[in-house]
Amino acid sequence: MKQIRSFFKKYWITVWLMIAVFSLTGIVVYAIYGESHNSVKRVIATGKKDTNQFSSNYLTSSVSKHAVNVNKGYTGTSNVEIDIRNYEKSNPSAVYPVAIDYTLSCVLMDKEGSVSLSAAQVSEILGTSVIQLYAPDYEENPVEFGAQLLTEVLNVTLTPSSDGSAVDTYQIIFPSDMIDEDISLRIVAAPKTHDKYPDLPISIGALFYVQSQNIVLTTGWSGAFNDLQSSAPSGYDGFNYIISGSGKANRTLSWDKTLLEPNRQEILELFGVDVTSEYSDSGNTRSISISLDSKDNSGRYDIQFYVVDDTAREQLNSMTWAELSRKVVLSTK
Repeated sequence: MKQIRSFFKKYWITVWLMIAVFSLTGIVVYAIYGESHNSVKRVIATGKKDTNQFSSNYLTSSVSKHAVNVNKGYTGTSNVEIDIRNYEKSNPSAVYPVAIDYTLSCVLMDKEGSVSLSAAQVSEILGTSVIQLYAPDYEENPVEFGAQLLTEVLNVTLTPSSDGSAVDTYQIIFPSDMIDEDISLRIVAAPKTHDKYPDLPISIGALFYVQSQNIVLTTGWSGAFNDLQSSAPSGYDGFNYIISGSGKANRTLSWDKTLLEPNRQEILELFGVDVTSEYSDSGNTRSISISLDSKDNSGRYDIQFYVVDDTAREQLNSMTWAELSRKVVLSTK
């Protein structure tokens, strides 16, 4: 004990410095450890991804409906071209870094997408006619849907090119027998093994049917939600809104800003309007002025609306589609 006390008296400065160093090291290590955990806790999931790197020109996470329009009296075939990309259209430089293995599921449904059709039902509508799907690996031999083939699942890989981007293009040809009939083709693309692609949507899809209409050169424009209404609004994280018409026109697009927020990038690309600054408010209603021209986008503008926050989510969960449709209005004023 005397030797220990003698040692401390002789080297007390050295001992003190060593204790101080060890104490400081402990404080620093604890601070770094604590800060690293706090930074993780500060990450807030808003539900709004900056980019969607598994996207399409038609397919969406809400499986929207798309009418292929033909003129009254038309008796020929009609078609639609679908693309699936590893980047969002508004941000083509932000590509997904690896190839995406996905399935493309195709099913013949009724027009609302609520039930699958039987072979007898399809035969009664189409007879011997078929819907042809030209896929990237089926250029010479398209998949033919009809009474003999009601559903099919294709296994596809979205492979990046030399610049990192990747696009798969599908061509669908609908027979004239489909026009105005209670039949549609539902297409859903889903990355395989979602754990492998946790930052991609679980699936994207759409429902396609053919309808005839009197196409006239007027300035009639209308807007409506285009999601499958067999499910209530509470079942959707976001909503697809379609503006369609012909001719040229100036219109006002208004929405309840306490409930919904439009995709700003889409508004900027489609109409050249910056929603962050070019708007007017009246109570809870926010409005922007837009110019429409049927020469652009074949007379169709697709816009996505997001739910503003949890409070808005609670209100929307109790709404019907009729009530929700009054929250977004396209008008002449």
